[in-house]
Formats: sequence, structure tokens, C-alpha cells
Amino acid sequence: MKAPTILAATAALLISQAAMAAAPKLSGKYSLTSTHLCQVMITTPSSAGKLTAINNVGQSHNIKIGIATMAGGNLSYSGVMIEGASLLVNNVGQKMTQTAVTFSGPFTTTATTFMFEGKTYQAAYADIDVNNIAHHATFLLRDNPNCATISTAVRQ
Repeated sequence: MKAPTILAATAALLISQAAMAAAPKLSGKYSLTSTHLCQVMITTPSSAGKLTAINNVGQSHNIKIGIATMAGGNLSYSGVMIEGASLLVNNVGQKMTQTAVTFSGPFTTTATTFMFEGKTYQAAYADIDVNNIAHHATFLLRDNPNCATISTAVRQ
């Protein structure tokens, strides 16, 4: 009688270990916040002591809040974005604006990454339930040498 009990316990342990090794799933509705930041590059002063150039990398800052619905490897997002330049020189440059944002597309995950729109974010997943669904996830991306994006998703 002990053999079936030990066998059942061993099988349950192996199944739970396999589930823990699998990449966490993202499924359902998530409150999603995202912040994108870029550095402003200032060229050193000329020999005459004048600033020679300021390179503001486009829309240097943006912040998004909204709802992301994730199902079957597809993401659909609807929310609001505020964006603008990180530096205004003599009040010239992209001032902060607010717009509605929607986008969708396929995504994939591994235990440490989230891939969307051809970009691979470093990912940390938490509060993973018995169905291997993460209820909290944080994503970090270095977009280019001067920009980074951090996003947080919390399952509703």
C-alpha cells in the first residue's frame, strides 16, 4: 500500500517541478504602465566657449497607462500616452502631449524574457498561480544606446 502512495507523491513532485521550469504564462486582463526615457546628448563647447550642439533624441520621454488583454499569445492594448522632449531649448521642442494609444500583436515569453514587436525585453514574473499564470510582470528594454523602457503588468 505504501508503494502507490510514494509513486503518487513522486509523480506530483515531478509534475510541479516541470510546471515551475516552464515559462510563466500571461493570460487575461492586465493593468499596464510603461515609461520610456532617452538621454539628451550635449556636444562639448567649442574652443570659443559656445555650446556646439544639442541632440534631443526625438520623443525622449513617454508614459503609457492602459489595459492589456493577453490571450493565446496575442496582446491587445488600449490606453493613454503622454509624451514629449526631455529638453526644451529656448522653449523650442516637443512639448508634452496626451493621446489615445491602441496596438496589438503576437507575443512570446521565456522564464526571463518577453518578446513583442521584434523586441526582447528582460522580464521578471511574480505571483505565479497553480496554472502557471503570472499575476505580476516587469519588463525592461534598452531600446538603443541612449534609451530604455520599463513596463509593469498587474493582472486584474
